[in-house]
This record gives sequence, structure tokens and C-alpha cells, in this order.
Amino acid sequence: MAGEAAPGAGGAGRGAGAGGLWGALAEAGLWEAWARGARGLRARAVGGVGRGRRVRGPKHKHKRSDADALPLDSGLVLEGALPGLQRLRQRGSGRWGTSPLWLRALALVVGATLLNHLLLLRHVRRNPLILRPCERGHFGGTGGFAGRGAGAGGGAGGQLGGTASGGVGGGGGGVARADLDGVAFICTGIREGHGCNLPLMCDSLNLLRFSGGWEGQVWVITDVQAELRAICPTAAFEAVEAPEVSSVMEMKNFKRRLFEIIPGQPRAVLYIDSDILSVGCMDPFLATVGGADMAMFHDVYCPFGGCNEFCGGFIYMRDTPSTRQCIADWDAELRRDGYRFYRKDQDALDTVRRRGQCLGVRPYPYSMMQAVDAGFFYQMFDRYRLKRPIFQHFTHGIRQHQVWPSTYDAIERQLAELMPSAWSPPLGLQAERRRRQSAAGADAQARQP
Repeated sequence: MAGEAAPGAGGAGRGAGAGGLWGALAEAGLWEAWARGARGLRARAVGGVGRGRRVRGPKHKHKRSDADALPLDSGLVLEGALPGLQRLRQRGSGRWGTSPLWLRALALVVGATLLNHLLLLRHVRRNPLILRPCERGHFGGTGGFAGRGAGAGGGAGGQLGGTASGGVGGGGGGVARADLDGVAFICTGIREGHGCNLPLMCDSLNLLRFSGGWEGQVWVITDVQAELRAICPTAAFEAVEAPEVSSVMEMKNFKRRLFEIIPGQPRAVLYIDSDILSVGCMDPFLATVGGADMAMFHDVYCPFGGCNEFCGGFIYMRDTPSTRQCIADWDAELRRDGYRFYRKDQDALDTVRRRGQCLGVRPYPYSMMQAVDAGFFYQMFDRYRLKRPIFQHFTHGIRQHQVWPSTYDAIERQLAELMPSAWSPPLGLQAERRRRQSAAGADAQARQP
């Protein structure tokens, strides 16, 4: 047919250049495609069959070409250099179907990684403590610590074994340590502006015994002994009356006066902040004690600055001339402007060390410590690294964050599986004590004339 024939020599008016163009179209198979499309259009016009679904072309206002009406069921494979017709053929197959295999695999890997991260974050929030208690039991027992219902650990009285010299084990093979006389805590009414966190202090005392396995002497320098013992009946400790102070920084300076405040003239003391919990067995840590006169953990890494060289919440001190000199230099710097110059005592230690003092402080391996922040970044990162810390530091940042109430509830749920039957959640005991005190105060006021 004339409509199907390619332009011949009779079209001389087009010139030689036009002939070359039509020849290129014929070579690419495009002319045949247009011809088949034209036949399909004529067949529809005379009522023929071939009602196949058509590819709708772009919504433009200019005249549609025959290529916009190519039937999909023609079996035509478009080849050539025009990407527009290739897109017409691929339209409807979807982006996923035309994606390379490596891109599909990458999408699956990214999706699986994101899902695993979200599931791990959920697990970390529900289980903030990485508990690994000592496998040796109290008083020579075997098979680990007894759980709830077993009545282990001295029952309601909370009097566990150990001597004042600081033995680390029970009767079954425990070793007395001459280089550590005991562990000291500070818990006063003047702390961070609102007083000591008594429930967290109680948890730290209990985990030191029931998870860390420490059976030696424990001192708590405090002026709230009655409140602490009321909510922590299962913890064994010796209360030491705290000297009277007027500021938080003066209270924090107690850690540099332990050899004067603690009775009995201890020769070596380990100071631990109440927000540091002993979640693992302390035996690997105790094997490193005594290697230096003074030792601390490094502070956490802060990419934007603001962190210190050492964490002042965990200090091992042996009563030696070098330790006494470091304590004196540190205290002299800290007491500038009546203890008002520095916001953190670690800042004063950084200043002292930059001057060439306290250079004998040895760092403990940070593999034993984990900081817990409000975003759980360190916990997530350490889970991927399979890190198993002995101590977890619930920093001031998370305790001032909105996630802390739910985090502390999760801590108490985990403790319920570890502690003996006499244990009760200290936060609940504290709330009950306050209710009783409030009711007693209301009754006393009502009886007044």
C-alpha cells in the first residue's frame, strides 16, 4: 500500500539529506513500528478487532504521534537509539522490576539492618542492665546466686558475709585482699541540688553484693541513714556520719577526704558514685586492683567537647605519699572561690594534670565500664561489639531526661529476677514511706487545737 511504502526516489524534492534520514529510521526498525501502528489504527476505524490496551502517551496539547497508540499485545520489541520509545515499552513494568539485582540486594540489606536496629533498641530499653552475676555463690555456694524465693543473701536483715579487711570471696575459696579494705559511697541530702537518689543508691549497694560478688566492707557516708535503711533493708553497709557542708562541691570533696572520714584508718579504698551499678562479676576488676596508688576510668568520648580526661565517680586510692600529694593538689585547685569556681571536680583535676601534677593516676581498661546516655548510643554500640561491662554508669544526662522513669522501672524489673525474696523495689518502698509520713503529719495537725 502507498501508506506503507517507504519514500522512494520520486520524492526528489526532499533532497539527498532527507533520504539519508528515512534510511536511518528504516535501519532502526522504527518505520516498521510506525507502519504497524498505522495499520492498527485503520483496522479500528473500520470496526476490526484488536481491542488491546493501548499505551497512553504524555498529556500534551500538540498532535499525538502514531507511536502513542502502539498496542501492547503487538509483541513488538523496540530497538534503536531513541530513549523515548524505550520508555514507552518499559512503562507499566514498575521501578522495582527494572532495578538491577545489586540494588534490590542493597535495599534488602538496608531494610534488615534497620529492622534489627529497631528491635535491638527496643530490647535495650526494656533491659538496660547487662547482668552477668558471679557464678560462685555466697558462703561457698555453687551454681551462682540464688534468685527470688531462695532467701539468699542474709534474708531481710541483709547481713552478708565478709570481713572488714575486704575479702572478695565467700567461704569457698575467697581471697582476702590486702590492697582493698572496702568500697565507699556518698549519699547526702545535698547532692545535685535535690539530694541523694536513694532508690538508685540502694540498687548500687545491692548489685555490688548480688551481681558483683563483693563480700567485703561497704561504707556509706550519709546524713540520711534512716531513709536509706527504710527503703533498702537487704543491703549490708556501715553508715558513716557525713560532715556538715553547705554546697554540692564541698560534699563531692568527701571523696578526697575518705582516709580521714572513714573510721578504722583504711589503707586502700575504692570510691564509687551511687549512679554506677555493678552489673558484672567484679573478679576481673579486682585482679587489677593494687597496680597503682591511684586509678580511675577515662571519661566518655564527647565529639563536640565538654568531657574530661577522667571520670571522678570511680576512684581507687591507696594511702601513700603520692596519693596524698595528688589529693592535696586537686583539693587546693577545687576550693578556689570557696568551691564555686568549678562546676565539676573533674575540671579541677584536668587543670592540675596540665600543670604536671597527679601524673601517677592510672587508667582502668574502659572495657569494664559502660556509660548509659539518654539516646542509648553507647549501649547499642557496645551490643554490636559484644561488650560485657562490669560497671554501668547511668549518667546525669539520662537521669534528667524524660526516658529515666521508664528506664528505672525496667531496672527494677530486672532486679526482681536477681534479688532474694526479701527484696522489694526501693522506689515503691520510698513512696510508701512518704505516704505514711504525710498521713502522720496530717493526723498530727488534725489533733492540734
